[in-house]
Amino acid sequence: MSDEYQFDAAASNNIEIANTVTSTNRDDTVNMAEENGDVSMNTVNDLENDVDIDDEFNDNEEGMVGDNNLFGNNDEANNEEKENNFNDNNLFELPEFTRKDKTLNEILDMMDDNPPLIPDAVIEYYMTKNGIECSDLRVKRLLALATQKFISDIASDAYEYSRIRSPVAVNNANNGQARARQLMAAQQLTATQQQQNEKNSQSKVILTVTDLSLAVAEYGLNISRPDFYR
Repeated sequence: MSDEYQFDAAASNNIEIANTVTSTNRDDTVNMAEENGDVSMNTVNDLENDVDIDDEFNDNEEGMVGDNNLFGNNDEANNEEKENNFNDNNLFELPEFTRKDKTLNEILDMMDDNPPLIPDAVIEYYMTKNGIECSDLRVKRLLALATQKFISDIASDAYEYSRIRSPVAVNNANNGQARARQLMAAQQLTATQQQQNEKNSQSKVILTVTDLSLAVAEYGLNISRPDFYR
């Protein structure tokens, strides 16, 4: 081991001595040529370029490359920068619809990005017609949303009453056998109607005033016709 170490030390010393001698000889050559006037600027530049090349391939000098570039330790930092840039480039954020206990201010803020189906002009017209003055557009949209929900519930209830309604009043029969016969008659009538309407892809549901009056009666409103007496 000692002989190998001495050999490596001697080799490195020889390389340093050779580099020193080469640079010294090159400088002496340039100085002598300049004194004699036999050298041009191109020759000087070529010699300087040779010096730069020797410096680049000198193994004894430490390189500028760090451990992060060699071993890839900066991958985590690059990933964090990409994630931060991705979060900064988001155009919008999805609102939180899952939480039910929202405050009034949060609901009003949601009205800016989620307007109801009723247009703002219609809201303004009917509010002005009924003497309601309000300058906040969010409050107007909130009232329109409540109106939309109310109408949707009434339409849904009326549709259910229309489905319950049938030509044969099955639910009014007290006898079990009579109820079964009426149920069979209702099924036969339904089959007959379906055969007559084969051209139509879907059966139409007709909502009558009776269905609407039954649905609205649940909210305490009476829109049925008054009784007619002679």
